[in-house]
Amino acid sequence: MLAALNEGRYSAAVNDDIAAAKQLGITGVPFFVIAGRYGVSGAQSPDVFVDALKKGELLSAPRRLSPL
Repeated sequence: MLAALNEGRYSAAVNDDIAAAKQLGITGVPFFVIAGRYGVSGAQSPDVFVDALKKGELLSAPRRLSPL
């Protein structure tokens, strides 16, 4: 792990994530983007996440999810 930090192995991916967060207006953590369309900011109750997952159609019907 230290080698990855010293080499900057993931710096491009981190910079891409930071740019995407800025574009979405994300200013704090935790922040969750669900289905690329719904955002949940901060520590929320489970009901908030369930609602966002349903809106993102991730809880609507049983199906196989693609790996991240």
